[in-house]
Amino acid sequence: MDHDTLLDRLTVFARARTSDRDAAVRDLRAMPGHAGFSWGFTVVTRTGDEPLVLRLPPPGVRYVGNADIMRQSRIVAALGGTPVPVAPVRWFGEAEHWFGRPYLIVDFLPGRTLTPADPGIDHALDAPLLERIARETARTLATLHGLDWTHTLPELGPPVSLEEEVQKCDYLLERTADPELVRSAPALKVRLLATLPLNPRAGIVHGDFQWSNLLYRPDGSVVAVIDWELAGIGATLIDLGWLLVFSDLESWAGLGRWSLPLPAPEAISALYEDALGTAVPEVRWYRAFAGYKFGLIAGFNLMLHRRGKRVDPLYEDFVPSISRLLERGLDVIG
Repeated sequence: MDHDTLLDRLTVFARARTSDRDAAVRDLRAMPGHAGFSWGFTVVTRTGDEPLVLRLPPPGVRYVGNADIMRQSRIVAALGGTPVPVAPVRWFGEAEHWFGRPYLIVDFLPGRTLTPADPGIDHALDAPLLERIARETARTLATLHGLDWTHTLPELGPPVSLEEEVQKCDYLLERTADPELVRSAPALKVRLLATLPLNPRAGIVHGDFQWSNLLYRPDGSVVAVIDWELAGIGATLIDLGWLLVFSDLESWAGLGRWSLPLPAPEAISALYEDALGTAVPEVRWYRAFAGYKFGLIAGFNLMLHRRGKRVDPLYEDFVPSISRLLERGLDVIG
């Protein structure tokens, strides 16, 4: 859908939803990101201006998994009544006559994300501020994991087992862009399955909890956690392992290697334990699994990019990191 068509449809939608027949839509622009199709815009009505964000599934796909906007809408709406900060949901629905697809519209929230490998690093992000950001991030993650999923999002259950989480990655491994890049994957999979943590605590798992999926205020506090399309119920420490891999200099190479002086993974893990109020066991396993899964995701997305199915040059930058993530996983798990 081109810019002008979307602008026209949003205008009709806004007038219907606000009951203001003169409502206008301004400042329509594509939002950054790699997982979905998002546009920022402002609705102008007789009562004022409202900045919003529209999310749609990619065109021509089945509405399942991370393309299931309705599922994501229900998750964010349910979390809106909890201490976990999320963008308030304004409207969502399955009626395709508006935008040709199901849709989710949330409030636009001011804030910044962190992209640790960004070459245009903001030098105002000094070590003390990044430590505050890390503390607030760990506290937010512990708050999410402290929710009772059976009360907040029971429809997402039952919990997915760790063995199933590992086995689900076979689909990615079989469709990688270059088998040589993932040559360490089979050995790491064997180690993961041989050392599965027993009786992990189950809860709501964001699925991609890392620095670019949180909005931060200038003082380092968290505005909101965004991008919930991969959320589910499972072992909560999967999220911690993911955050730690995205904080580990030794897991990345080339253009994908971090530039920001983030606290070390061990320090972030300690911040999470403090916020949760209890020690967390077997963190090394979850770090290794996160490296395994993202390495395979990157290899799979690289295949889609090179075949023109989902063009995203970012994954060319990740090429040196694919094998490094898997090798680091083997180092960490021991």
